[in-house]
Amino acid sequence: MATPPHRIHGIVDTDHLADLDSLPKEIIVVGAGVVGLEYASFMAALGAEVTLIDQRPVFLDFVDRQIVEALCATLSAILHFVPP
Repeated sequence: MATPPHRIHGIVDTDHLADLDSLPKEIIVVGAGVVGLEYASFMAALGAEVTLIDQRPVFLDFVDRQIVEALCATLSAILHFVPP
């Protein structure tokens, strides 16, 4: 049986992010879906240096492109995106 992500040192899943004792200086968020973007922007707003990684070429493909483009332009000021 695999080790749950929250039991591996340095890896935190969304169920345990709120359990951190302090804000990390840097964080990598894997997955740029709704939840990944939410946590990435939340952590960046609190002052963490955030890198966002996703395998999809387009974020939120179910959302209007103009909205996604505006969101990405805003987030690019506070996050680092790693293209697929």
